[in-house]
Amino acid sequence: FGDLPKYSLAFFVSETKLLNQMLKLSYIKIDKELTAARLDNVILKSASQEVSNELQSVNKDMKVLQEENVQLHSNLAQDGEKSRKSLLKIANSIKEGIKNKKKDILPLHKAIQIRTLTGKIYPEFQRVIIDNPVLSDDEKRVCTLIKNGFKPFEIEAVMNMKQSYSSQMRRRLLLKLCGKNGSPSDFDKFIMELK
Repeated sequence: FGDLPKYSLAFFVSETKLLNQMLKLSYIKIDKELTAARLDNVILKSASQEVSNELQSVNKDMKVLQEENVQLHSNLAQDGEKSRKSLLKIANSIKEGIKNKKKDILPLHKAIQIRTLTGKIYPEFQRVIIDNPVLSDDEKRVCTLIKNGFKPFEIEAVMNMKQSYSSQMRRRLLLKLCGKNGSPSDFDKFIMELK
């Protein structure tokens, strides 16, 4: 450096110090960014673990719900089978009463029981017929008997009605529920198709 003027050397030293300070500031800035990135990485790992734990918990809950659903369907099937057997027993006792020409073949408590069991087995029938506020109790009873396979003459015997009245009622019910004219057998078919 002997032949450089003193001010050039001083300038070089000051430039070098300035560059060193700028490098230190850049290093500090990079170090802060690296620290922030490490912190973000730790937070992401923690969040990822929380999500993984939550997912495992949800999967366990789903498995429990699926098992409960299978059990519920099994119970419903058993209840449905019990209801069908009870309904068949009541229907057979009513038909036996018709054969033996008993009076009061379908007492009120049995009418309610047969209607309740039919509604349990056939939810659409429950909604359209049993829960229908427009239908009278006699109309609901006739529909319930039809749904349970009673023939028109059996319904007439149970309800103590004439054949002409039974046919007329079923035609009116077809009009009331379906909005169309038709035969009594058309109404019977409509009732039998309700699930």
